[in-house]
Amino acid sequence: MPPAQLALALANLLLRPASGSRRAPDRAFDQIIAKAGQADGDEPFTDGFRLLLRHWAGAQDLTPVGWQAARSHVRRHLTNRARVMRLIAENPAIEQEPIDKPVFVVGLPRTATTLTHGVLSLSDEHRCPLVWELLAPGLYASPGQRRKAITSARRWVDGMNLFAPACATSTP
Repeated sequence: MPPAQLALALANLLLRPASGSRRAPDRAFDQIIAKAGQADGDEPFTDGFRLLLRHWAGAQDLTPVGWQAARSHVRRHLTNRARVMRLIAENPAIEQEPIDKPVFVVGLPRTATTLTHGVLSLSDEHRCPLVWELLAPGLYASPGQRRKAITSARRWVDGMNLFAPACATSTP
C-alpha cells in the first residue's frame, strides 16, 4: 500500500469516533460559529456555509478525514470572515483604500497558477500573498502571531501533501 493510502486509512480509522457529528451538522456548525464569531448582518454569508456543511454531512461516500476536512474548511473561512469584518470595523479606512486593476490568478491544481503568481510577484510594484497570509489574514501581525500562522499553514500544506500528493503545494 502506498504511503499516502496507508496514512489516509490510518487517519480515517482514528477519526471515525469524531465523525459522529455528521448526524447533527447544524450543531457542528453552531459550535464552529460560536468559536469563529459573526458580525451583525453577516447571516446571509454564514448561512451559505451552514448549507454547505449539511450537504457534505449527507454525502454517502464522505470519509472521516473528509468530514474533518469539511469542518476545517468551514471553520477556516468563517474565522477569517469574522477576523476581516472586525478589522474593517476597527479600521474603517480599509474600505476606502483604492484597488486599481486587481489581478486574480485562479485555476485548478497543476495548471501553473503558482508559476503565474511567481512571475507576477517579480515586479517591485506587485506582491502576491503568501499561503499563511491567505489562511490567517490580518493587519500587522506580531512576530509571535506570524510564527504561529506560518506553523499552522505549514501543517495544513504538509497534510495536503501527505493525503493528496498529486495536488502537492509549495511550503508557505
